[in-house]
Amino acid sequence: MNFLIRCHFFWGVLLLSVTAAIPASEMETSIEKEAITLQVYPKITWEKTTLPLSVLATIYAEKSSREYLEGVDVDISTLKKATETGKKINLRMISDVLTAKLSGLGYTANVVGPENIMLQKRLDPADSERIIDIAQKALFDVLNEQFDVVKLVPTLKSVNGYSVIPGDMLRVKQIDFVKNIAKLMVVWVDVIRAGDLINSIPVGFAVKAYKDVQLLARDLKKHQVIGFSDLTSVSVDVAGLKNNAVYNHQMLLGSITKRRLIKGRVLKLSDVLPAPDVVKGEVVNVVSKVGIISITGRALALSHGYRGQMIVVMNEQSGMTYNAFVSGKGLLRVGDKG
Repeated sequence: MNFLIRCHFFWGVLLLSVTAAIPASEMETSIEKEAITLQVYPKITWEKTTLPLSVLATIYAEKSSREYLEGVDVDISTLKKATETGKKINLRMISDVLTAKLSGLGYTANVVGPENIMLQKRLDPADSERIIDIAQKALFDVLNEQFDVVKLVPTLKSVNGYSVIPGDMLRVKQIDFVKNIAKLMVVWVDVIRAGDLINSIPVGFAVKAYKDVQLLARDLKKHQVIGFSDLTSVSVDVAGLKNNAVYNHQMLLGSITKRRLIKGRVLKLSDVLPAPDVVKGEVVNVVSKVGIISITGRALALSHGYRGQMIVVMNEQSGMTYNAFVSGKGLLRVGDKG
């Protein structure tokens, strides 16, 4: 019995001695760490230098580990100087930060992603306001030249984008604002740094633009010719009309309606057809050609017609109807297409 007690004591002391001889660092590495994968986002914006891991990368791990790690804060202050210059940083730089952070939490991190990461500070309120003002002035100046009254209201109090630094040039991307006028419009402001485009920031506006347009003064039937007395002018908000409203009555006089139109309608070019060469109900000249002999007579047009079309006309004396080709303004031909 005493012999067995002495044996247990001997092996216990030996095991304790061997364990004590292993350095603490080797003990830690001998513990297997959970391996996870982090896929870094190509673009990351920040306001503070401490960010949740979920803002920096997609976490691929077991559910319990992923839920825990999503809320872990990562200090990116060592990258701050590089990001404030507006240049992309190499994946290796952010990989070193993430690997060290995760190692301290007992994880082995495999960091993947684009070779270069855009890590930029978010716009501060002053820069956001300045960009909105630049976009609003550019849009207003263009629209104000074409419309009588222009009202613009930013759709947001602030805009998102990367921080602007001294030396950056802000430039409005030029498009045909008048042609593309709408109730909601977006103006893009480009941020140019050292000659390179580093960011395009969208700024939205609710738009109202008033101008005198042509309205119908009475109901008109389909294919009815529009005269001066059929029109009236009034100032309306045309921003929602897709720039199709007719501003000058001369563009409508003599044209014919495509469909029945109701009094008070804001007229668009899509509502009408061009003025016909021959108008229904008019007495027109008809040239009949037989060989080298041409005879000109008069007839009543029974429908509207354009050059090259065949319409029906009536001889007012005999009441006989026949077909004739429209060959010009108020002129028809019989026997050929002219």
